[in-house]
Amino acid sequence: MRDKIYIWLPVIMLIYLAAMAFTFKDDLLSAGHYLQFYLTIAVELLVIILLFIFLRKRTRMRKERHKRETYLNQTEEKLQKTETSVTLKKTPSTKKDNVPRNKRGISAEAGPIYEMNREA
Repeated sequence: MRDKIYIWLPVIMLIYLAAMAFTFKDDLLSAGHYLQFYLTIAVELLVIILLFIFLRKRTRMRKERHKRETYLNQTEEKLQKTETSVTLKKTPSTKKDNVPRNKRGISAEAGPIYEMNREA
C-alpha cells in the first residue's frame, strides 16, 4: 500500500476537489465569483499534479536505494565468506653484495624484500 501512495493520495485529493467544486459551484458562480472558483480549481489541480510527481520520484528513489543497499549487503557477505589472508614472506635477495647486515640478515641500506602470498 505504501508503494502506491503516489497514486491513491492524489486520487483522494481529486475526489475532494470534485466534491468541493460541486458543492460550492452554485454559490460562487451565482454571486459572480468566476475567477475565484476557476482559479481555486486550477491551483488545486496544480498542487495535486506536483504532489503526484514528487511522491512518484520519492518512491523510485526509495526503491533504488533499497536495491543498492541490498546489493552492497550481499557483496559484503560474499567478501566475508571468501576473505583470504595475506601473509608476508621474506625472500632472499638474489644479489650478492657486500652490504652489512644485522643478525636477521636485513641490510642496513634497504629494508627486507617482501613478497605477498595469498592463502585461500
